[in-house]
Amino acid sequence: MKKGLLRLPNHLRDVHGLDPQDVVTSHQDSDDDGGSDISHQSDTDTDVDVSAGGQDDDPWEDWVDSTLEQFQQRMEKRVAELMTANGMGLAEAQKTTSEELLPEMNKELRKKFLAFLKLGHRLKMNSTYQKIMSTARRIRLDDDMDWEESVTYAVKSRKLLLDRVLQRWISDWGDNTNNSDDESDEEASEDMDDEVGDDDVEEGEEQG
Repeated sequence: MKKGLLRLPNHLRDVHGLDPQDVVTSHQDSDDDGGSDISHQSDTDTDVDVSAGGQDDDPWEDWVDSTLEQFQQRMEKRVAELMTANGMGLAEAQKTTSEELLPEMNKELRKKFLAFLKLGHRLKMNSTYQKIMSTARRIRLDDDMDWEESVTYAVKSRKLLLDRVLQRWISDWGDNTNNSDDESDEEASEDMDDEVGDDDVEEGEEQG
């Protein structure tokens, strides 16, 4: 499990005799939800090998790390404030800061997890995803691979499907770029016409 460093400002490090690298906060979560295979067949695929990742494979780790990184500076600042203004020790300041920011961090974690669930639901309806997962299931049955091995092999073997996804987006990007160039050309042409019209008016005034 990764550990995020809670760094103290230099003046606090000197006062308390602490090295910022020694101050750590654990990201470990007590919930053990195991792995999940977002298959188009069902939300609980019995082919998933939940033991494949080992005991330290926590599916929440990346989301929690990302959330804590967002709050890192605020946590460090608040700990420093509590230690200088309130005279708290490091452990007490960290605990107080965590309790204060926990509701906001919980909200951010919920947002990340909800986005993942929505993406998973959309993927289950996507033909490219369905084909890749179908290949993975077939490999697990035929070659006795575990879940991670099978999806790794399936993604690699069906790479042409992902080429099509990229080509579709590249094509759309090219169309948008061409449209932007056309609009720029039209605007430039209109500007030139306006300048010509202004010149004609000035010449008419001089002749008058």
